[in-house]
Amino acid sequence: MTRLPRLRTIGWMLFVFVGGGAISSADTFALGAETLPPVSERFAADDVTETPDFQRHVVPLLGRLGCNGRACHGSFQGQGGFALSLFGYDFASDHQAIVGDADYSRIDRDRPRKSLLLQKPTLET
Repeated sequence: MTRLPRLRTIGWMLFVFVGGGAISSADTFALGAETLPPVSERFAADDVTETPDFQRHVVPLLGRLGCNGRACHGSFQGQGGFALSLFGYDFASDHQAIVGDADYSRIDRDRPRKSLLLQKPTLET
């Protein structure tokens, strides 16, 4: 029997917990195929004013995970009613496809853990 890892979301980011017991800032997480070092070693100081950017942070992640490839949602017809631009060339279209309107959004702002964007890759839906 395969056990699915526990998840933790921070803002729009998804972390897959690879340890046991309670989650703390010193724990290691896996994001895609990468293992992330403890929080104190990977985040900038509190005085940094940069904000997350869809084009710089989300689109590359979709590419690394293969979501916008032709075998998945990047094909011209998409997959499962959801289409992304092939290899993330159209940022505005991809953002609209993910955020969409209230009826077709892949993001649940009130309950981020229920967002389809997070549930699909973790096989929770």
